[in-house]
Amino acid sequence: MRKHRVNRASGQDNCRWRFYRSGKEIPITVKGRFFSDENRATRQAAQKGLGIGFLPQYSVTDLIMSGELKQILSAYMPPPTPVSLLFASRQYASSAVNETINFLEKKLG
Repeated sequence: MRKHRVNRASGQDNCRWRFYRSGKEIPITVKGRFFSDENRATRQAAQKGLGIGFLPQYSVTDLIMSGELKQILSAYMPPPTPVSLLFASRQYASSAVNETINFLEKKLG
């Protein structure tokens, strides 16, 4: 990783990416010339060949499926993070809330 250009979060002099192998964390300090703390900007930088990006799977699935990006180090990815969406009742929820729920169900399964 130290020999590759990476896209990393802004404001971090010593950005650490955390990889995992057999349940053990392997922190790697990366350096790079492109800085962003926004997934869309990091995604676009990776698309344009500006370096390696460390992004959530859901944000790049379409680019991986199309062959535009290639997933690397998949054996070292962190365990999945559970996501919970809590709301009182869908019966009286606004259309915006219902659309958000439908979107998240489709995107995250």
